[in-house]
Amino acid sequence: MNFEEFKKQLNTLSDSDWENLFQGSVLNMLSDEKIKVTTEKSPYMILNGTDFSSTSPMELKQKVMEQQDSIFNKYYQTHPLTEEYFNKQAKQLIKKYGAASFVASEGLRSQRTFFIENGEVIAESATSPKYPYGVYFELDKKVTDKDLTELVNNWIQSNKAYQDYGGMNICRYNC
Repeated sequence: MNFEEFKKQLNTLSDSDWENLFQGSVLNMLSDEKIKVTTEKSPYMILNGTDFSSTSPMELKQKVMEQQDSIFNKYYQTHPLTEEYFNKQAKQLIKKYGAASFVASEGLRSQRTFFIENGEVIAESATSPKYPYGVYFELDKKVTDKDLTELVNNWIQSNKAYQDYGGMNICRYNC
């Protein structure tokens, strides 16, 4: 989820949602696409309403809205993207740039890598300083364009691309 969508969804929370947060409910992220107020904490908890000292639901709302950018940034500094969201965005980038852009073969570098920034998968070009920290598909043999596309799509669908992302970012979320 990008920050604009996060702000939009925060703004659409109902008065009863803010009341529930004030009473001790939590705000959870669902598949990096939706936020929801629930009574159950989850690994994808964005905030707990009781973490804010406030005297009313509206004061809580005001405090959260004033801090929404830091809340969003803190969430994505400590939470990896979900597999389904990563895969969905990676597929969109493959459609935009072509599968071959994300493939390194025969000792060459790929044209682009998948990189996570502010809750989104982006395509970093080889000239970007972030490029080495992204993930790409490594091919050890020559294949046709059709086979290449199939191999890259299988890499995404099998969650191996997501595992590569997790492996490169293990300390980012767990250290």
